[in-house]
Amino acid sequence: MNIYITLLFTTTTTFSITISLISTTPLIPILAITLTSLAFLNLLNTSNKTTPLLTSNAQAKYLLIQLTSFCMLYPLIPLSLQPNANSLTTNTLLILGTLIPLTIWPNHIYAIELIRATSPTIILIFLTIQKIIPLHLISLPINSLPTTLIPLLITAALLSDLTAINQTNLLKLLSLSSSSQLAWLIIAYPLAPKLIKINFIIYTVITITIINSIKQLKTPHTKQLLITPPKNPLSLTIAILSLSGIPPFLGAFIKLSILTLYTKTSSIIISLTLSLIALASIYLYVHIALLFLEKTTPKLFSENPNNNPKQINIPLIINSLSLPIAPLTTQNI
Repeated sequence: MNIYITLLFTTTTTFSITISLISTTPLIPILAITLTSLAFLNLLNTSNKTTPLLTSNAQAKYLLIQLTSFCMLYPLIPLSLQPNANSLTTNTLLILGTLIPLTIWPNHIYAIELIRATSPTIILIFLTIQKIIPLHLISLPINSLPTTLIPLLITAALLSDLTAINQTNLLKLLSLSSSSQLAWLIIAYPLAPKLIKINFIIYTVITITIINSIKQLKTPHTKQLLITPPKNPLSLTIAILSLSGIPPFLGAFIKLSILTLYTKTSSIIISLTLSLIALASIYLYVHIALLFLEKTTPKLFSENPNNNPKQINIPLIINSLSLPIAPLTTQNI
């Protein structure tokens, strides 16, 4: 990876995130999304030299989708500066335009292709850092999520989980999981604005844990896990179970808190639908975790001199914190 391009991306992204987080109008975040997208596009140029054609196709799709998002967001800049900026139409258009850089919609057009063409480090940036400004942009004008968008977000989460069932590539699986998790965050945002920050931090911790384990594999496929497990199989197993949203792991806090909020507001249909989607997600990731455990159980607690105990215990502790922070789900966050 070119050090100058990496430095340019780091500087541009840090500056963009900083000015976006202190901004109170959509103008700065919209411009910042443009800047970080162009910087990330340059980063893609150096991410995979072995398959240049695949990288070029991913770049073309990424650029096309981002241009679509910009065309939807830029006309909203003058509208957002008017006194009645929080209108239903403005909020709806802004959320629809922001769903694209969040890879919630249309995720299947370019996100999976992008995953195939890049390294795990670039994917980690794509799934975490690149989401900060769009999430902040959504938080600026929204007072209540338009009810017409809730079915779209629920459908996006459901399609992502259903598509992930047949995936054997762990990185593609992580991309589809990202689409589903972020859809959950936006659905919950109108009821608990502060909750989105906590949930995004949890999602980032889980993603970092899984990506670090995948880096140790020759190929990011589930079969490779069974042949040559990573050095810290326990950390990866706990992270996968946490990603499923099953208690008592950390990821359960995200879905449990959102279901609690909608149950309190008597939104029974939304709560029931989200519960069914959560069950599909649990089935997927628990199946992978059990398959992995079947082959690696003797190695989980073995004394391997190559293993650092800190590398095992830290992810285990962090990804098992849903019980201590569970009382937050019963409070008005």
